[in-house]
Amino acid sequence: MATETLILRGTMRAHTDQVTAIATPIDNSDMIVSSSRDKSIILWHLTKDEKTYGVARRRLTGHSHFVQDVVLSSDGQFALSGSWDGELRLWDLATGVSARRFVGHTKDVLSVAFSFDNRQIVSASRDKTIKLWNTLGECKYTIQEAESHTDWVSCVRFSPNTLQPTIVSASWDKTVKVWNLTNCKLRSTLAGHGGYVNTVAVSPDGSLCASGGKDGVILLWDLAEGKKLYSLDAGAVINALCFSPNRYWLCAATENSIKIWDLESKMVVDDLKVDLKAEAEKSEATTATAVSTTKKVRMVNLLCHRLFFWGTLEMVYQIRILDCSETLDSELTVYHECYHWCLQFFIPIYCTSLNWSADGSTLFSGYTDGVIRVWGVGRY
Repeated sequence: MATETLILRGTMRAHTDQVTAIATPIDNSDMIVSSSRDKSIILWHLTKDEKTYGVARRRLTGHSHFVQDVVLSSDGQFALSGSWDGELRLWDLATGVSARRFVGHTKDVLSVAFSFDNRQIVSASRDKTIKLWNTLGECKYTIQEAESHTDWVSCVRFSPNTLQPTIVSASWDKTVKVWNLTNCKLRSTLAGHGGYVNTVAVSPDGSLCASGGKDGVILLWDLAEGKKLYSLDAGAVINALCFSPNRYWLCAATENSIKIWDLESKMVVDDLKVDLKAEAEKSEATTATAVSTTKKVRMVNLLCHRLFFWGTLEMVYQIRILDCSETLDSELTVYHECYHWCLQFFIPIYCTSLNWSADGSTLFSGYTDGVIRVWGVGRY
C-alpha cells in the first residue's frame, strides 16, 4: 500500500526578514499572501515552477513595525493584517491600497481573523485584550479584565461551526479560552500547558482545537465539551499549527522541523527539515553571509556547510557577498563578484508559519530566513 509523504516542490523568495504568516484562498486559486518582519505583506502569483514556485505580484506597505499576522477574506478580495505598530489594516488586493485602519489596541497586535461570513473581525494583542470589530473599523466589543487572559494574547481564531459560533484564543498565561461569539462571554478555559501558548488551530469541522507553545507539547481539545482529549509531543517549541483540510493530519512548525501527525493513529507521518545544501545546488547562490547581534560576521559555503570566513567589527552597516569557494590549502578563491548588500542576524533557520492549500495538496511554510518553502503531498 502506497504511503503519503511530503516533498519539497520549490521556494518563494522576496521577503527580507522572517515570514510570520501565510494565508491561502478557499477557491484554491493561484495566489497566496504572506506577512513578514520586513513590515510588508506580499501578494504572490503561484507559477509552480521547480525553482521558483511563486513570484511576488505586489508588495503591500504601510505598517511601521513587524507585520505579525495576515488572513484572507473568503472571497479573496481583501487581506487583513495585524502589526506590532498596534494597528490592523484591511487591504484591497486588486489595488494594493490600505482600505481601512483599525486603531484601538495599546500594544502590538499578534493575531487577526475574519469570521466566515466576513462581517466580523477579531484581534489579539500584547495589551492582554481581544477585540471584536466590524469591517468599518469600529470596535464593537473588548474582552478584558475579569474573564480575560492575564498575559499577552498570542493567537485568536473563529470556529467554522456556524451552529455554535465561537472564538478560540491562546495566551502566554498558559491557557486557551473559548468564547461565545454572540455575547463575547467565556464558555470554557482550557488549562494544561506548562508554558506560554503560541498558537491555536481549529479543525475544519469545528469540533477540535489544537494548541502549542513553549513546552513543546500539542494539546487536543474537544471544543463542545471544553475538555482535553490527548497530547502529542513535538519535542521543541511550537510556533504554528494547522489542520489538513482533507486528511486527518495535524501539522506543527517547531524549532527543529515541521512535524505531521495522523490523528487517527497518533503517529508522526512526516518530519520535514530544510536541506540547505540541496537548495544551494538548485540555485546560483553558493555562499551565505550573516551578522550576529554580537557584531560577528560569518560566511558559510552552502555546498559543504563549512565556515570559511569570520571576523568581528565594531559596527556593521553593509556586507558585500562574494561568490567564492575554498581551496584545499584553505585560501579563498574568488571567481566573480556578485554585488549583493544585506544585513541579517545570525539565527537558525526554522519554520514560523504554516498553511495548507484549500485542496490539501500543498503545504506552504514560512521560515526565519524569509523564504517560503512549498511542500507537495506525494506517494511512495
